[in-house]
Amino acid sequence: MYRADLHLHTTISDGSEDAVQILETAKQAGLTHLAFTSHDTTKMWEKYIAEAEEYSIHALHLWCSSHR
Repeated sequence: MYRADLHLHTTISDGSEDAVQILETAKQAGLTHLAFTSHDTTKMWEKYIAEAEEYSIHALHLWCSSHR
């Protein structure tokens, strides 16, 4: 069975935890899939995906623009 959180913000955007803290919490909660969602930046996406692999979590990074 898959367990996912598809809306997570890190400190690179407007979140309060960095990617490693999120991944550790996700692993403890039994999550298998994550989507890092950042506002107005694509910084760090490659690092986030690589770190998620270390936790055996499938992850992707979504960029969300606040501009219309």
